[in-house]
Amino acid sequence: MARPVSEKVRRVDRLLRDHIEAGGLGPGERFPSTRAIARRHDICYQTAHRIVTALVAEGLLEARRGAGTFVAGAVPAPTGVLLLFHPRAKRPQSFGARLKALLEAALEKAAIPYATSWSVSQLKRRPGLLPVYWESQPTGDVRSGLTGPKTFALLLNDRRIPGIGGSCIDTISTDDYSGGVCAAEVLLAHKDFRERAGLLKRAMVLAAHDGDARSRDRIAGFRSLLPIDLRRVVHAGSWNREDGWNAAPLLFSQRPTALFCCNDRLAEGVIGFARAKNLDLPPIVGFDNAPVAEELNLTTIAIPWQEVVDTAVEIIKTRMAGCTKGARRQILAPTVVIRTGPY
Repeated sequence: MARPVSEKVRRVDRLLRDHIEAGGLGPGERFPSTRAIARRHDICYQTAHRIVTALVAEGLLEARRGAGTFVAGAVPAPTGVLLLFHPRAKRPQSFGARLKALLEAALEKAAIPYATSWSVSQLKRRPGLLPVYWESQPTGDVRSGLTGPKTFALLLNDRRIPGIGGSCIDTISTDDYSGGVCAAEVLLAHKDFRERAGLLKRAMVLAAHDGDARSRDRIAGFRSLLPIDLRRVVHAGSWNREDGWNAAPLLFSQRPTALFCCNDRLAEGVIGFARAKNLDLPPIVGFDNAPVAEELNLTTIAIPWQEVVDTAVEIIKTRMAGCTKGARRQILAPTVVIRTGPY
């Protein structure tokens, strides 16, 4: 004959049920382990196990093999968007500023509520919003569902995030390798090189720091068609105008016959240095088609900004509609914008 359930066990059972039903834990959130329940309420492990098993059987909890128990129920879909942009997007005429303006206009047109933050710390204060990152990496608040509720995020103009967490992070990026090939094709078509092929060996590349994957792919694409010596690739500190200016003395000391800058801001720095020192500029190709490229009349490899924004809005709408399928990877083809050059 089974022993009657004690008043203490009934009280623990009621406390745990109330915690779930009153919303103390939301759908998909981890429930305390059997061992933690036994310790906290001073009951034996077997009794705690029976209580948890009953809650699973009733559909209040769900057990995930090797991961523990979680509150049952669908995770609420996001009701809006939190734009998490790097502070560089505050710079006038930067492509971050352009992307932010285009995306905000598209969200307003689609009647999608949004808020903007320059710090990922705002995430915890904005529950229910889908994080959209630019030049800012997702934090632990984005989870795969292995140890908590399955939450999603969108990463703009960047690569996929490896590992389990990446299964919940949609990404929109540009084919950087193809962009590098395009840059080489533009220079190969330049009249100076058509007439004097030997000049190609003295072409140079100004890239971001050596560890940047986008920069690395742009270099690789360029060198696949125009195989310059790696010693003619100069790495700047980052992507900023100041880094282009600081790298310019080394570039001009090697008398480049052509220059591929892996973004337009680096090109802006080189051009500014050349003008300040009254130096002749070789043919230059940039990358991004930031507003500054138009201002400088610079030929550049263009990220398709409107396509990035349109794709982002489509993904956001899908997630707000409750889609919980695995992450999407959108890789967009760059295009060439030919201008007469900053000469």
